[in-house]
Order: sequence, then C-alpha cells, then structure tokens
Amino acid sequence: MKLEKQVKKSVKLALIFLAIGILLGTLIAFASTPSSTFYLSSGIYPGAPSFTVWREGSGYFAKDQNGQLKYSGSNASEVVNNVETSLDNVGGQIYFKIGAYYFDTSIRYYSQVTHQGEAENYVLLYYEDTSGSLFEPAEPTQSNKYAKFRDLSIVCTDENTGGLNLTSHSFVEVSNCYIVNTDGYDLNDLASDTNRIGIKIDEGAIASGYFNNIIDCDLQQWHKAIEINHGNINHITGGRCKTNFIGVNFESGSKNSVEDMDFEGNNYSIRISHHNNIIIGGYYLTSTYDIYFADNNIHVFSMGLNYEIKVHITTGSRIYGFIDSGYATSISDGDWIAHQLPWTPNNTLLTPTSNVNVWCSAMNSTHFQVGVSSGTIDLYWRVEL
Repeated sequence: MKLEKQVKKSVKLALIFLAIGILLGTLIAFASTPSSTFYLSSGIYPGAPSFTVWREGSGYFAKDQNGQLKYSGSNASEVVNNVETSLDNVGGQIYFKIGAYYFDTSIRYYSQVTHQGEAENYVLLYYEDTSGSLFEPAEPTQSNKYAKFRDLSIVCTDENTGGLNLTSHSFVEVSNCYIVNTDGYDLNDLASDTNRIGIKIDEGAIASGYFNNIIDCDLQQWHKAIEINHGNINHITGGRCKTNFIGVNFESGSKNSVEDMDFEGNNYSIRISHHNNIIIGGYYLTSTYDIYFADNNIHVFSMGLNYEIKVHITTGSRIYGFIDSGYATSISDGDWIAHQLPWTPNNTLLTPTSNVNVWCSAMNSTHFQVGVSSGTIDLYWRVEL
C-alpha cells in the first residue's frame, strides 16, 4: 500500500510539473510574438481592412483581415511591398497603425488599393532612399485606377526624392495627407532640385492621368508641390502649399482646377504652361508670383478677390473670370473706388441702396469712377474680367 501511495504521489507531482511547463512555454511563446497578432477579434468583423500594418520596436508586421500574421521583418519596404503584391488584381485596404515607418526603397502600389493611416499626424512614413518617390506605380505602363491615400504623413529626406508618383493613374484620391521633404527649404536650392516633386500626376505612355482628386493636403519644401503633366480633369481642393519653388504646376493638360487652397512663401503659387486650365475659388497668397502664365495660350480663370495678388502674364494670354466686389458708403459723383483685380475690369455692376441713377464713368487697373445723378449714396459694387 505504501508503494502504491508513493507511485500515485509521484504521478501527481509529474502532472503538476508538466502543467507548469506547458504554461511557462505558452507564456514564453506569447512574449516573443508581437502582441497584436493575438488580438484576433480585431480582424474578424465586416469591413475589416485587408491588412493591418504596424511596428513594434525594430520589427514591422502585417496581419490579414482574419487576424493572421502574414508578413513580418525588420525591413518596412519588404513587408509593405509583400502586402501590396498580395492585393494585385484584387484590391483592398492597407491600414497603417500609429507609428514611424522607415522605408529604404519605394512602395510599389496597385490599382484599387486604399492606403489608410490611423491618424494623419501620427502615421509617419519616412522615405530614406536617394531617388524615386515613396509611392511608385507597380505597373506604370498600364492603366491604373482607384488607388487611395488617406491620413498619412509622408516625409522624404533626400533632395532627389518625391512623395507620390501617380503616373498612368486615374480616379486616385489623396486626402488629409502631410507631404514634406526635409532636405532644406531655401527657394534658391529648391529651384534646381527638379526631381523633388510632392505629388506628380502624369498620363504616362497610355494617356491616363485624369479624374484625380487631391483634398486638404499640406505640401511643403518641394521643387513642385503638385505637378500635373498631360493630365486632364484633375481637381485640387483645400489644404496648403508652403515654401515650395512652385506650388501647383500645370505643365500640360486641360480642364484642371484648384479651389480654396492656401499658398504661403512659394516662389510661384500657381504656374500655368498650357491652355484651358480652370482655377476657381479664394486663396491666401503670399508668393513672389502668385499666378504665373508661362505661355500665350488661352486660360480660363475664375477667382473671388479681397486682397492684392501678383500676376505675371505672357503677352498674348487671354484671361477670363477675375471678380472683385464690395460695399461703399458716402459716394458722391466723381468719386473713385479701389478694386483689387490685376488689371482694368471689363464689366462693372453698381447697385445703389437709394432711388438714384448711378454709372461707371471710368476704369483703370486699380480704381473705377462712379457717376451719381444727385446727392451722396451707399452702393454695392462688382467688377469683372
């Protein structure tokens, strides 16, 4: 009996130690694996991103929509490019968690892939290569569509690099992104760094490059913050271009627009080198040249103004649509009212607040003269080109 009891006691002790060993092994395995991969429920719900990418220490990880770890390593470019390749021909969303990511080669993106940051100012994508752009098209000789870039901060560290290359892409959205090059910001130096382009839209070899939208983005310290080259019907709205050699450059193309964007401290705010571009809306402009028309083709232009702007116009250019308006008080016959159009208006509309006749007696590039039939009046006015 004593022997039997000793055997049972030994078996119990062995089972206890075995259980402890299994528990310790599990804890060690858990501690050596990125914590996020065990939070499986975060990837199992309708609308989960195709991939979630994050950084822990010096490692980068990517799990799929089911919470399974698919790619990992110490090289961010390799991990993210593996994710991009897996979405070729199927599309999907790559969700970048808050953190700093360091890329030594370009990310080759495909059609129908959304690149979504968890928070614009806290998802920092550093591009440390010495050529190309952080995001480059994986198939630049094909027609690509529907890529999206949202809530990302793109930081390039070399004077010969760019942020987003949208060659041969159409229906692209870039929204709420901060895109900056940190390798100096002297305008004289930026003038010669011609490869330094924040966002480049180009039709490529297959005449694409249309219906792209850049929304509420902040671009700083580029040779060209935004370049549209042979692109058509692209729309830029909101946001800011600050301390660039050129803010928005229309090198070629037509029916493109800029609306309600602020330009601060650029050499050129908007530079137009081809016909039939449309510029709409109000701006805050403080550049050497606010609007620069570089050739003598026809440009369609519309802007509401309440401040002075600086415009350079090549001889032969035809501009339409400048507007300025205001309200003037205590106006007598022969008084002059200042306007802020860049040259002499084509049309003047005067609306008095009392029952008298008024007319425009004369106009020049800075003022217009009011004729009044009798007395002193208040009036609303509008001048146009």
